Amino acid sequence: MREHDTTELVCSALGVGVSSYYERRKRRVLIEAKRRILRAKVKRLFDKSRGSAGTRTLVDRKFDVDAPNKAWCGDITFIWTGSSWSYAAVVIDLFKRRVIGYSMSSRPDAALAIRALDMAYEMRGRPKGVMFHSDQGCQYTARKFRQRLWRYQIKQSMSRRGNCWDIEIIIYTYWEY
Repeated sequence: MREHDTTELVCSALGVGVSSYYERRKRRVLIEAKRRILRAKVKRLFDKSRGSAGTRTLVDRKFDVDAPNKAWCGDITFIWTGSSWSYAAVVIDLFKRRVIGYSMSSRPDAALAIRALDMAYEMRGRPKGVMFHSDQGCQYTARKFRQRLWRYQIKQSMSRRGNCWDIEIIIYTYWEY
């Protein structure tokens, strides 16, 4: 609409302040520049994988943790052991993406997740200020698990409800937009 009328007239007709219009326009340019940079990074990673990396792999690589014991991630899976199901809880340090704590049990309860967290905490020398990311499973929302995080001074981060692959919180925490 600016092609036909002045910016002031269009802003007035739409009930938008002129300074707000220019601020939004400036912000949009910055966002577009960051998107171009991000798009180039994703393309470089995709090319580096010789076209084999899918969305999930590229998203997992989109953030970098620059030191150990800054961000840990936990999950629980089930394993058929021949006669029954067993459950494994794992804690991974996102710096090198290495398993630093694990536990197995016949029950997928909070105690299983706590044992894996305890192992990671002890193996890593009782670090402070770690962020622990997981899904919203009952094991990670249980009072006993949250109390253990509090005792260890570990900050909890969780995926959005119903989105087990959501790592957006980690991305925004460790990769400044």
